[in-house]
Amino acid sequence: MIYKIGIIEFKTNKYIINKRIFDFVDINEILEKQSKINNKYTMIWFCDLSKEELWRTGYLFKLNIKDKMFFSTPFENIKNALDTSNVDNQFVYLNNMDYSLNIIINIISKVYGFNGKEDTLSKSFVFEENSVDNFLNDILYRSHQEEVFCMREEVNDLITIKKNGLIYAENTLENVNIPKRKYVILSKSDIKSKGENWLFETEQRYLINITSKKIKDKFISIENLLNSNDYIYDGVKRKERNWITDIEYKYLQQFFSINYNSLVLFDSVDENFKKSINIIKPSNLSYFSTIFTIIAENYALALQEQFKVNKTSKLVSIKSTFISAFEKKQLIILSCLLESKGFKIYSYGRNSIKIVNNENVDKDELLNNVSKFGYYIF
Repeated sequence: MIYKIGIIEFKTNKYIINKRIFDFVDINEILEKQSKINNKYTMIWFCDLSKEELWRTGYLFKLNIKDKMFFSTPFENIKNALDTSNVDNQFVYLNNMDYSLNIIINIISKVYGFNGKEDTLSKSFVFEENSVDNFLNDILYRSHQEEVFCMREEVNDLITIKKNGLIYAENTLENVNIPKRKYVILSKSDIKSKGENWLFETEQRYLINITSKKIKDKFISIENLLNSNDYIYDGVKRKERNWITDIEYKYLQQFFSINYNSLVLFDSVDENFKKSINIIKPSNLSYFSTIFTIIAENYALALQEQFKVNKTSKLVSIKSTFISAFEKKQLIILSCLLESKGFKIYSYGRNSIKIVNNENVDKDELLNNVSKFGYYIF
């Protein structure tokens, strides 16, 4: 299947398809133009509306249209990065977006495989996944968590900080160790018999069953960041997240007194994972490329996604659980630092920390704090 990207900017009532920019008043004009496209292509439309706005307008039912966050980088940020407009051509950014985003889809299709029916680019990557037994899958499902929401109320005005997408992919994927599928189950007494410090000193990967934990008094001020880590969501249902990886257990011990029951101990590290990493970086200039930073970031995010078995069932891979946990370790430490300096954290995960924006936020101070760790305001 060959995909072609078209871009719709509702803000200016313009769209581009086949390198030509058109004005429109009604969505049906775009539908009519799409009907004349060579049927060897499957159209995808990228737009500047949110997912909620697309639902409200009903456009999702008329077009294969993706919301402004489809590429993980917002529509407006991509537009600004590619905007070389001048007096003679104020909409040259649409030509640049059309060119760049079609390249992105074509590269992903050829290198990884692409499914244009998904609602985010990271879910659109096509990977072959090896399933695990039901017992392990349930544990992986209960330990897997890509994004942590720290506030119950919805906030619309947010500041996002991120790493460069290519740096993020390299730092994450090249530094995490993924275990093989073979495992044994250890009881609490088995764990105790290995010695007091074994849980911290062992290099073997594990998943541990947490029965209770109590935050230490000196960390109560950041309890909202840490306790939000305790739940996963299955649709709208909140489930207790009572299994965590060794990565998380080792750093959460700094903040909590933790009681545990048993653990799943993996036999060895999968050395083939590092060999299989396929980050596209033609040259060192790729760090400054909108195309290659978007591809790299979404490739790393794709490896953290749950994958569908059928319409009602999802599986979680071992690598998605451990990559997510590794990334979250970096983000939770920085989130705690920012919260202690008076910034209000809304969420963290998927290469971003979202901070509540208000009149008291000093963006220069924020940038000064996060740039030390390789993050920037996005």
